Amino acid sequence: MERTNIITSWVLITFLALILALPTQMQAANGDISVPFHFINGLIIIEAEVDGTTGKYLLDTGADAILIDGQPKKSDQILVTPEGEVQMAAHQINQIKIGSFIQHGISAHLICLSDLKKQLGIDLDGIIGGSYFMPNTLIMDFEQSIMTISKNSLDPQIINESSAIPFKVENQILLVELEIKGKSHHFAMDSGATVHFIDTDKESEFTSSTINESFSQVITVNQKSKALQRYTLSKFSLGSSSFSGHHCLLQNLDHINKELDLPITGILSLSQLAHDKVIVDFKNNMLYL
Repeated sequence: MERTNIITSWVLITFLALILALPTQMQAANGDISVPFHFINGLIIIEAEVDGTTGKYLLDTGADAILIDGQPKKSDQILVTPEGEVQMAAHQINQIKIGSFIQHGISAHLICLSDLKKQLGIDLDGIIGGSYFMPNTLIMDFEQSIMTISKNSLDPQIINESSAIPFKVENQILLVELEIKGKSHHFAMDSGATVHFIDTDKESEFTSSTINESFSQVITVNQKSKALQRYTLSKFSLGSSSFSGHHCLLQNLDHINKELDLPITGILSLSQLAHDKVIVDFKNNMLYL
């Protein structure tokens, strides 16, 4: 059985409202493509058309592929998750369209998301990994709830006003270098997680205290959920920016590091780091917050 190099993030959800119909996409004169999204409990939900059928998809920079909701008739692959393995099958997409951003002949994976959708309360048709947009620039404006796909160079003013963070792409996953207590560690940057995760082996090194009687329900794509103790994450730095007072959950990351050539120490929730705008420049491997 083939083992694929895929990481699909787990998400912290306490409540999700029903998702309304999305308005139409916008295309600027410079060729940029802007589409609206719904930002619900730290999750970015966009509208996409896959082989003529329009649906709602989770944008996940912590996933290296496209997952389509469906029942595989014959499973030929497995997806590794924090709580075990999930059966899935190779699936070919003839055309995928996000606004006027169109690509043909995309390899994807068919996986049953029915129980996950019930737990999240979302009519979710699939998950789109950040690698789908390479090598363009992806701009997520949380104040306007608009995502822009751009082939153009960034405005120098935006660069000057933002905190620049270089990243590496490992197995098509965004990895950033985080500094904590004077040491550097690699973390995955994930728009599909609504809380930070730290490897269980790093509890004493990375956390400063537990949050009494505070637990979070973690839901994974393999339809399992469990309550995890919340911790306060020690002060950390990304690029020129410092962060403190953030919460995290402990998670065994062995299942992920087995699939990565460059092991990670944790996963950072993109929505917890920026609340106005995030820019992912895939061409130059730079993240701006």
